[in-house]
Order: sequence, then structure tokens, then C-alpha cells
Amino acid sequence: MWELVKDIQQMPTGYFEAKPRRIVNLDEIKNVILPTDASQEIKAQLSEKNIPYTEYEAGNEEDRLSKLNSMDDTVFFSLDVD
Repeated sequence: MWELVKDIQQMPTGYFEAKPRRIVNLDEIKNVILPTDASQEIKAQLSEKNIPYTEYEAGNEEDRLSKLNSMDDTVFFSLDVD
């Protein structure tokens, strides 16, 4: 059994798992960046909760990055500190 546990611990994963230090409440969300093909249901739910969202052209990574980089520094999860 111990050998199985060690093997599982060494297995590569195909995703990144973040462990938040605290829960982010909905009223703390400054903006959501969505592709233009996001469902109307998601957009409606964001609007109902007064959460602003910005759309980028679906599949266009350059447009997504442009929209992200145009936002105020206060919207990022973390910032580089010199």
C-alpha cells in the first residue's frame, strides 16, 4: 500500500491547483473577463449580482490580454513588488 501512495505522489498532473488563503466574496469581484461566446446565463447571473464584466473576442488571446492589461492594478490577484 505504501508503494502505491508513493507512486501517486510522484504522478504528474495536467492542471494547476491553487489553495486560496481566504475566500473571496462576490462583492470583492471588480471585473470578470469573458469571451464573447460565454453563455447568456453567465452574463445574466453576473448582472443580477452587479458584477461588471468585460468581453473579449472568443479565441483571440491577444484581445483577452489587451482587455486584462487595460484594467486598473486593483483588479489583479497579485502584483509584483519591487
